[in-house]
Amino acid sequence: QDHLARATARTEFTWTDLDGYARALAANGLGLNVAPLAGHGTLRVAAMGTDQRPPSPDELGRMRRDLTIALDQGAWGMSTGLTHVPSAYGAFDEIVALARVLASRGALYATHARGPDGIGESIDLGRESGVSVEHSHMAINNPAHWGTADRQLAQLEQARATGIDIVCDVYPYIASSSSLTQHLPLWVQSGGTEAMRRRMSDPAARKRALQDMTEGWFTGNGIPFLWDRFMIADTPDGYGIARTIEDLAAEAGADPYEFTLALCERYGNAVRVVIFYRDERDVEAFLAHPLSVVGSDGNAVPMDQGRARIHPRSFGTFPRVLGRYVREHRTLGLEQAIRKMSGETARRLGMRDRGTIAEGKAADLVLFDPRSVADTADFGAAPTPPVGMELVVVNGVVMVEHGAITSERRPGRVLLRTG
Repeated sequence: QDHLARATARTEFTWTDLDGYARALAANGLGLNVAPLAGHGTLRVAAMGTDQRPPSPDELGRMRRDLTIALDQGAWGMSTGLTHVPSAYGAFDEIVALARVLASRGALYATHARGPDGIGESIDLGRESGVSVEHSHMAINNPAHWGTADRQLAQLEQARATGIDIVCDVYPYIASSSSLTQHLPLWVQSGGTEAMRRRMSDPAARKRALQDMTEGWFTGNGIPFLWDRFMIADTPDGYGIARTIEDLAAEAGADPYEFTLALCERYGNAVRVVIFYRDERDVEAFLAHPLSVVGSDGNAVPMDQGRARIHPRSFGTFPRVLGRYVREHRTLGLEQAIRKMSGETARRLGMRDRGTIAEGKAADLVLFDPRSVADTADFGAAPTPPVGMELVVVNGVVMVEHGAITSERRPGRVLLRTG
């Protein structure tokens, strides 16, 4: 049982840079490989905390220096979560200043975009800085625009035709997942959870928050709150799991907007939701396009999630592509799908020793049955493993055989960029 104890043990946060992080992961042991990016939110917190304001010149200089250090230590690039606090507080010029550091080193910029024209900001950033852009989680979340994937894809194509190096990734589900607080007005979240709670106890601030929420997600974004599409995935005490906010608010006799603020005040950032705001037509169009690759946007988490009913993407993304979108829907050819999940991803990052099968390359291999491979994890249910995955090899070590874990070894590595 020693390997199970190690797997569930908490790691003490003792590091202050990528080197320390990599050493901590290696000391604990890894079952898979990790290719780290520097996080914009982390850079911002280190330089200036969590306040909603522009950085001073010295603070921006600190962010640029910390990013340079992370790249020197092997980060493959930088990611932004521009709908997540505090990354969301970074204005366009701030992100450009950091992207120029990436561009000077040939490193990747991966962005969870924001706003009604998120793809436009990604394109403008690539144009302004010269960085290679990965527009992450390509999706159309506004029901008013469902079925218009061709417009966003045309923007990508037009940008590339002008010399901007921009591509995208997508995951194969009609729902996304995040903390419930992510959907509140940004000013509500400034300064952290306790500051948010203090604001919510002030009647004037609470009234302002409710008014701003009538404008939709992330004030002014124009995406309406459809409470029957918000499903609780996890709370610290198990309250409301696998039920919608509409249902829970009705049961409590509460307005769903007020009910949502009460949930956030009670649990802070610990309420996870799955939200069904995407259309199958758009998912298929994005998956099929030559400029996209597949990414799960999920986490490496245990199969046993207790009471939580988290998004199935963490357990089924890649088998789902192979089963649903290759075999059943024929959205993609098998070779095309495999390239989008391996070789092309490695190429974009600049990994030369992984992603394809060739002599001298790392033995990261998956053997699957194309006739039966499928995801089984579903929304609102306890996680279940995929089927049809016959063999998984990590750095030459067989970890999964006929769907069962067969090794207690931890052959995974922290993969670091050189040059």
